[in-house]
Amino acid sequence: MKGLLLKDIFILRKQFISLFPIFIFYGAFGAYTNQFNFLAAFLPFLFVMLVLTSFSYDEAAKWQGYALSLPISRRRLVCSKYLLTILFFLAGLSCSSLFSLCMHPLLNKPGLQNTLVSCLASSGICLIFASIMLPVILYFGVEKGRIILFIIYVLPFAFLFLADKAGLLTPENLSFMKEADFLKYLAIGSIVTVLAFFFISILISIKIMEKKEY
Repeated sequence: MKGLLLKDIFILRKQFISLFPIFIFYGAFGAYTNQFNFLAAFLPFLFVMLVLTSFSYDEAAKWQGYALSLPISRRRLVCSKYLLTILFFLAGLSCSSLFSLCMHPLLNKPGLQNTLVSCLASSGICLIFASIMLPVILYFGVEKGRIILFIIYVLPFAFLFLADKAGLLTPENLSFMKEADFLKYLAIGSIVTVLAFFFISILISIKIMEKKEY
């Protein structure tokens, strides 16, 4: 497992470098506009999407077929990708949190708590997206999988747009979301949902991998 992780990390080391210009650009943009929530929410997604790049390299090199000729089980190949996703997610979350903790006091800007909450909320969405991404990529491959993932990614925004147009997102309709009990149950439900998505995703990916031929 350690060797599989190191293989992906070494392959993606140049991709990490390419993230710095993006980080600097959005950091400067956030400092100029006093809007840090977007970058705080976006960073975990950037890091997790690197896992998709690792699949592209594997597919180009026909890595999985070669790996299965070695004493490596299909289950271990799948679990290594999920562990890589978790490591990259934690790296993105750490960078996002550190950025928020440094920039707000440095620029003497209020709203640190809101930025951190936004960061945590987007992290849950990021993990659910990763739980969908990995089985889709394993089943359809990288090229077809990108199209399907784009559609899946757009659907929540389309739903929110239609709900807003229908007048369902007015302050009166959303007033219940400010209640303490609702926020408590929402936090608990979100954690359980994310963990359930991730666990089910692992099982599905293992089944896909076991039936796949190379």
